[in-house]
Amino acid sequence: MRGAVYREPNQPLTIEEFHIPRPKVNEILIKTKACGVCHSDLHVMKGEIPFSSPCVIGHEITGEVVEHGPLTDHKIIQRFPIGSRVVGAFIMPCGTCSYCAKDHDDLCEDFFVYNRAKGTLYDGETRLFLRHDDKKDSPVYMYSMGGMVEYHVTPAHGFAPLPESLPYTESAILARLCCFYSVCCLQIARAFGASDIIAVDVQDDKLEKAKTLGATSWLEPRLSLKEPIVINKFICLSSPKTEMVFSQLPSRDQEIASLVIMLQQLQRRRHKEISSLLITWIMVL
Repeated sequence: MRGAVYREPNQPLTIEEFHIPRPKVNEILIKTKACGVCHSDLHVMKGEIPFSSPCVIGHEITGEVVEHGPLTDHKIIQRFPIGSRVVGAFIMPCGTCSYCAKDHDDLCEDFFVYNRAKGTLYDGETRLFLRHDDKKDSPVYMYSMGGMVEYHVTPAHGFAPLPESLPYTESAILARLCCFYSVCCLQIARAFGASDIIAVDVQDDKLEKAKTLGATSWLEPRLSLKEPIVINKFICLSSPKTEMVFSQLPSRDQEIASLVIMLQQLQRRRHKEISSLLITWIMVL
């Protein structure tokens, strides 16, 4: 089979020949029907996210179930029979760690320990190997499931059934709607009648976009790097009660630093008038 291989930053992907991968227990072999390009893939290709190379990127995938690994749980086989249509997830939860047991799949320990740190699946091994004329097969690492190949292997917990009514191509994009997570939450909050919606970001153009989509107030956290300006505004705007805060991960050290300062300032002040408050981060895309 063929696949697109990343080898070094700022260079084109190369199309190379692979062995068809073999799934192991509770894993599924998928024939890839569509694979989108997430911005995180571009970060890897630019060398902005450290990752093992050579590797195959791609996690916005849809496909068809071709094979189950040996000794795979019968419940998995029933949910994903041969020939069924599936859509993948960015994070492939192992389904067994302490976070997965609490339904916090986005914090799956094995995903970050094995896939993000090593480029492998959860036994510490990749499923992708290049074919060579000299028969010395070369391992290739996997960024998430490594979907930019004709066939890929993914743990079963990293899939959801794809209804027949949905096309493969558009569904590969929809699988990653969390790229617009905060914007979606903002609009949902407005649709459900939220009266005050606070948007937080370090980029003016994103805050302007948030205003057009329903944000009633907006904050720039870098203003708090020296003085507690933002946290004072947040307290005033969110009193007497804040019901819910949606978040995205900060993407730069400056954003993380300003977030930590905001948290420390709130913790020191111990404002009792905010009766229900989860401080995280809103990244408006």
